[in-house]
Amino acid sequence: MMIDSKPPISTAVIKQIAFIALLSLLGLLLFFYLKTYLSGVLGALVLYILLRPLHFYLIEKKKWKSIFSILLLFLLSFVVMLLPIWLTVVMLSGKVMMVIDRYKDILELLQNKVAILTELTGYNILSGETLTKISTTAAGFIPGLLSSTVGMVVQIAIMYFVLFFMLSSGRKFEKWAKEFSPFSDNATQKLLGELKKMTISNAIGMPLLGFIQALAALLGYWLIGVDEPFLWAVITGLVSVIPVVGSTIVWIPLALFVYFHGNHPKALALLLYGGLVISNVDSVFRFMVQKKMADIHPLVTFFGVLIGIEIFGFTGLIFGPLLIAYFITLISVYKEEYRS
Repeated sequence: MMIDSKPPISTAVIKQIAFIALLSLLGLLLFFYLKTYLSGVLGALVLYILLRPLHFYLIEKKKWKSIFSILLLFLLSFVVMLLPIWLTVVMLSGKVMMVIDRYKDILELLQNKVAILTELTGYNILSGETLTKISTTAAGFIPGLLSSTVGMVVQIAIMYFVLFFMLSSGRKFEKWAKEFSPFSDNATQKLLGELKKMTISNAIGMPLLGFIQALAALLGYWLIGVDEPFLWAVITGLVSVIPVVGSTIVWIPLALFVYFHGNHPKALALLLYGGLVISNVDSVFRFMVQKKMADIHPLVTFFGVLIGIEIFGFTGLIFGPLLIAYFITLISVYKEEYRS
């Protein structure tokens, strides 16, 4: 007769499991009711990580008063980060219907070219009904993504409100965060370091990559003679953060539009410039960003952008990949800490 030698689960472990379950339930409830403001809180966390070195330098080395340092950092972050985003949103919101109409024109031109396919299959892939659905969906999705002005103002206010208390607490806030961590000191230090790298890579690396792509696209669109080159360059820069497809979902439809309007040399020039210059700029600078900053897997960015836009809207381009990267980092540190 064999006797089970496994020791019984101690009361302390049972209490710990019950506490974790209760904590998880409360966390889910808080997330459910506060998810509307999550974008502002994440924005505050990102700005804190980016601005903390300069803040501590000013108050500890230069002996500035904390309030003056905070005001300077608020102004700096607004001019360098928020103002360009706001100007981009305003510009795209004003011309979004033109973009929708341009894509509708492309689809209508394609519809005229697939008459043979329709006769062979008996199914009109690009029917008028299909075009209407595409146009209606785009008309509802894009303005909702770009022109939620009131919501954006609220999120910015929450972000700066939270950031003010994070910066004013300074070292106390970081000490509290370390004490609150369930991991050992070494694991906590590693976790904070990884989160910092992930944040810098997403908050600086991705916008920088988009900016470089936009400049490369602007040069090509202007030289080739594309209508509204600045607008299309901005859109190219925005979608360039999506791995794999990236900017191809802009310059390929543009080339098709130009081609089906009879300007074949210009269409060929667009395809060549997009394939040889814009795509290579993306590959080279994405590699450089990943080498200098955190190496984030393309799938993390891809699904992060999709989820982020669904949850946060426009700012989800940054916060979506960041959330998934944070989640994976937490699992990695937890696995290493409690491997035994």
